[in-house]
Amino acid sequence: MVYDEYLNFSGQLTGRNSSLDDWPRVWYLHEYIGGMFDMLRNGLNIRGYFVWAFLDVFELLNGFERSFGLYYVHFEDPTLRRQPKLSAVWYSNFLNDRPVDSKITMKTEENSSVLANTHLVHIAT
Repeated sequence: MVYDEYLNFSGQLTGRNSSLDDWPRVWYLHEYIGGMFDMLRNGLNIRGYFVWAFLDVFELLNGFERSFGLYYVHFEDPTLRRQPKLSAVWYSNFLNDRPVDSKITMKTEENSSVLANTHLVHIAT
């Protein structure tokens, strides 16, 4: 029996008011998706991947203090203004088969040993 796999509910937790330059999340996406390609090459029938989450939202366990989103949401602003984080730029480039900014690539590689110790939240179903 062959099963189709959809990977979802994976994400990198950061502090709510952390920088828009969310390097740990960029590194996480880079490594997670790279691992997914390895699984594909080894025969796993992966059909999709979903980033958790597109926008910063109220988290059940952490309220507004923690963030998973690719876009920062200004909850104090009545219009709920949104700003893309660096991870949104990286992921958009990846999805659209555009070259990733060399600065992002260089910084990701430069920080890979430091970021390797960052706590990663991963739940695949």
